[in-house]
Amino acid sequence: MEMMNKNIRLAEKNSRLCGQMHWTENVQAENSDVKRKLTRVAEERNSAIQGTGCLQTQLEDAEHKLKTTREMSERRQQLEKEHKETKVTLQRKEKEDEFFCQSSQTEIKREHKAMQLFQAQVNNNWDNNYRTFIARYNYNPFDGPCEQPELELPLTAGQCVYVFGEVDEAGWYVGELADGTRGFIPSNFVEVLDDNLENKNWNDSHYDIFGLLPILEEDEEDLDLGVRR
Repeated sequence: MEMMNKNIRLAEKNSRLCGQMHWTENVQAENSDVKRKLTRVAEERNSAIQGTGCLQTQLEDAEHKLKTTREMSERRQQLEKEHKETKVTLQRKEKEDEFFCQSSQTEIKREHKAMQLFQAQVNNNWDNNYRTFIARYNYNPFDGPCEQPELELPLTAGQCVYVFGEVDEAGWYVGELADGTRGFIPSNFVEVLDDNLENKNWNDSHYDIFGLLPILEEDEEDLDLGVRR
C-alpha cells in the first residue's frame, strides 16, 4: 500500500514536472519569438537610422546645391547689371567721343576757313593803299565772347594801326600793327586819322590823353561791343 502511494506521488510529481517542462518550453518558444522580433525591430531601427543619416546627407547636399545655385544666380544678375551699365557707359562715351570728334573737326574746318578768309582778305587788300587809323579804346579779343580771338588784333587807346581796304559786312577791318602783326580790327573801336590835325581843338576836354581822338559823351557812358565777325 505504501509502495502504491509512493508511486502515485511520483506520478503526480512527474506530471507536475512535465507540466513545468511544457510551460518552460512554451516560455522559451515565446522568448525566442520575442528575441526574433526584437532582433528584427533592432535591424529595422538600425536601417531607419542609416536611412535617416543618408536622407540628412542628401538634404545637406541639396541645401548646398541650392545655396550655390542661388549665389550663381545672384552673381549672374549682378554681372548682367554691370554689363548693361558698362554698355550704357560705353555707348555714352562713344557718343561723347563722336560728338567731340565732330566738334573738333567742325572747329578745325571753321578755323581753317576763317584763316583762309582772313588770308584772302589780306591778299586782296594788301596791294591797295593803306590808311592810318587810331584806336579809340582799349580792346583785348580774349576778354570778350569772340569765337576766334587769335585772328583779331589787340588795341590800345591812341595806338596807330594800318587798315587795308574797306570794312566788311560784319563791321571788321583788316589791319596791321606797327610790329607787323596782322588781323581783324573792330570798326567801332578805331577812327581814321585826320590829315588836317592842326584844325583840332587840343584844349577840348573830350579828347583823350594822346590829343588825337574825340571821345563822345555817349561813348563815355556805354561802349558798344556789338560788332562781331
